[in-house]
Amino acid sequence: MGLKAIEIYKKAKSLGRHFDVVLLDLTIREGMGGQEAIQALLKIDPAVKAIAMSGYIESPVILEPGRHGFKAALEKPFDAGKLQEILALVMDGAPGDKAAP
Repeated sequence: MGLKAIEIYKKAKSLGRHFDVVLLDLTIREGMGGQEAIQALLKIDPAVKAIAMSGYIESPVILEPGRHGFKAALEKPFDAGKLQEILALVMDGAPGDKAAP
């Protein structure tokens, strides 16, 4: 799914459109995960706002998303309230690493 996300993002950008936020799961079976995808997205758009998602709560990316190119992280499972909270923080551009346990 990471490759597809990159393709869609690149196409939208070339058409003058943008995504407010991108949600990337870190682990994709038999595919590109979020950690690899964010590196490609940052090359396309250094201002991309991406949120990492994972059930592996001890992952360095979940613990410090900013060090890995993400604006925030969500630990799975999460509910709509946590998602809304993190989306609001990222879209408002609040500085620093943000995580929602």
